[in-house]
Amino acid sequence: SGLVTMNLGTYTYQQTNALYIGYTAGRTPAVLITNGTLNSKVLQLGANLSSGELTLRNARAVVTASGGLGVGLTGTGRLTIADSQSSINATGGSNHIIGNSAGSYGAVTVNGGSLNITGTLYSGYSGSGLLAIQSGGTNFVTGAIYLGNGAGSLGILTMDGPGAYASGGLNMGNSAGSAGEMYLSNGLFFARGETKFCIDGRSLMVLSGGSITQDTGNTYLPHFTG
Repeated sequence: SGLVTMNLGTYTYQQTNALYIGYTAGRTPAVLITNGTLNSKVLQLGANLSSGELTLRNARAVVTASGGLGVGLTGTGRLTIADSQSSINATGGSNHIIGNSAGSYGAVTVNGGSLNITGTLYSGYSGSGLLAIQSGGTNFVTGAIYLGNGAGSLGILTMDGPGAYASGGLNMGNSAGSAGEMYLSNGLFFARGETKFCIDGRSLMVLSGGSITQDTGNTYLPHFTG
């Protein structure tokens, strides 16, 4: 538990395997990285019923493994991109997850800066996940964004800052008993490929400002697979 502050200056902290922030049950560590770059094969926040928090301020993080980014693995995880000079890039493909297991909770806040995902991003895989895009935060996901995947999961996306932008496929309420929710009050969500609501679960979209744009793919309201 406690706060660890790392001022990397112009340097890179290289982790050749996995970096866990929050690994022991009941512990609540937090890490603040200012300046420089964190480069890790795997980055996991909140494992084994712990709570782990990472904040990037004028810093960037690179996660290189397939499915290497997990926020709220089997506990509580929080990742904050705190300003326009900060970013996180998950380059390895496959599935990156916010709120992995039943009972887990993960939150990613982009307050300026950017989150770039190669692969698929799940907010609420089997647990609860929140992706909050604020104040010009930019998010690019090469694959789909799932809001609410497994039974009992809840995935939420909020966009409420001026200049907020997100781009990716959009799937909400993937399985029976899941729920996906999107609250757009500012910015632009650019949906690529097919957009599917209520695949087998529940979906809610509240559009009170900003806009959502669909490219050449279809939109299914609802989309049933069986």
